[in-house]
Amino acid sequence: MKTSKYEQGAIAFADENYQKAMEIMLPLAKEGDIKAQLSVASMYFSGLGVKQDYEKAAQWYRYGAEKGHPIAQHSLAMALFSLENIEEAIEYLLKADQQNISFAQSCLGDVFTGAYNIPNHILSKFNFGFYDGLVWYEKAGDGGFSYAYHRLGDIYAKGEVVTKNEINALKFYRKAAQEGYSPSQEVLADAYRNGLFGLPVDLEQAQYWSKKIQENENA
Repeated sequence: MKTSKYEQGAIAFADENYQKAMEIMLPLAKEGDIKAQLSVASMYFSGLGVKQDYEKAAQWYRYGAEKGHPIAQHSLAMALFSLENIEEAIEYLLKADQQNISFAQSCLGDVFTGAYNIPNHILSKFNFGFYDGLVWYEKAGDGGFSYAYHRLGDIYAKGEVVTKNEINALKFYRKAAQEGYSPSQEVLADAYRNGLFGLPVDLEQAQYWSKKIQENENA
């Protein structure tokens, strides 16, 4: 069976022959192939086979984003953040959230809980706040983005804005750890080793989570 031009480009990309991938993908992108446009954009964004260029990455992501493609919307937001076009970046994250893109939801959590340190004069243009950020984190975690659960664990463990709640912190750390997120596994290993978060000292459980960390490192 004959492979399509796009498939040839995808094979070159998978083989890390990015220059060849760009040579194949760029004409397809110019013809309006959205998958090729995303590939070209990602190569410009990461500097694969071409000089890194966030402007060109944003240009190519925008084609799909304006047609409602959720991955293009989220990816455009990341390029716009890199270009320090923060307000438009947040607008595209919100669009991607409407299509349940977990990474975009996690980014919105970062935006509105202060992880990105975005100036208040920009955030004030949006009708969202810290507690909305917590909701987005939980949506992202439920969608399989375990970092978001870990962030919730950190927020409840520190209690800097919300009331400190070790039960909630442990719940979210455990969810992320069970999904293989190493930082949360490390928290649990330390908690069982030292009796933190109201847990009893349990060296067997500490060893279990330490082993999970090692398995992730060797995967």
